Amino acid sequence: MSDETVEEKLQELYDAFEKINEAELYISAESHEEYSYGPWHDDWIWGYDDKVGIGGIIEDAVRFARDCMNDCRYEEAVTIINRVMEVSVTVIDENMGDSFELSLEQMVEENLVYISLKELALNVLYSEYRLQPMDKRPEILYEYFQYPYFKDIHIEDIFSVGREELTDTDAFLQSWIDYLMLQNGEPSTRLLKEAALYLYGSDGLVEIARKCYTKHPSTYLDALLEYEKEHGFEKMIKIG
Repeated sequence: MSDETVEEKLQELYDAFEKINEAELYISAESHEEYSYGPWHDDWIWGYDDKVGIGGIIEDAVRFARDCMNDCRYEEAVTIINRVMEVSVTVIDENMGDSFELSLEQMVEENLVYISLKELALNVLYSEYRLQPMDKRPEILYEYFQYPYFKDIHIEDIFSVGREELTDTDAFLQSWIDYLMLQNGEPSTRLLKEAALYLYGSDGLVEIARKCYTKHPSTYLDALLEYEKEHGFEKMIKIG
């Protein structure tokens, strides 16, 4: 893609997302009560009408971000994906005049936009990895895992995304582990376990559990379960 083409498309998408976030573009809806489980168990059912094509705008943005990533334009890819992930779409009830917001995840759930949230997540993580210096990567990548649809994403999955092979992955994983050891709760505990197993195996997970048991006590149990899978019963006894 030429620089001119990219700049024109970026501006087009910036303008479109500004209109969406300012509710200049919105989705119409009608609601009615549903009594599927009897008269005492009513629920509101919504019918949506995306007259202005907001779903298509989002899908177009995701395609363009993927093209930017494949063209090694990582800054542009990250910028567009973040616009997509942070979008808030206004829905107006034409009967009642009320309004509410839909997040990207809700848009997907309601079949108003057809994209893969997993692919989107991996693309932004890969692009940030390429874009950020080593010392900034762990913190910046970890921030994305606060989105609900990152709950099934494994950090090692980004190593097979994109046209350019990622470099310094072992060094990154060690810095990732060091960063996660200092965080509290989920999703850091899950990510810490996965990274430790990927880089060092079960024995490495035990060593990490010894270092961070106050913040991540469940890593000991995770290590025991891994040893059980490997029939490492003597090692389990030593830990126990």
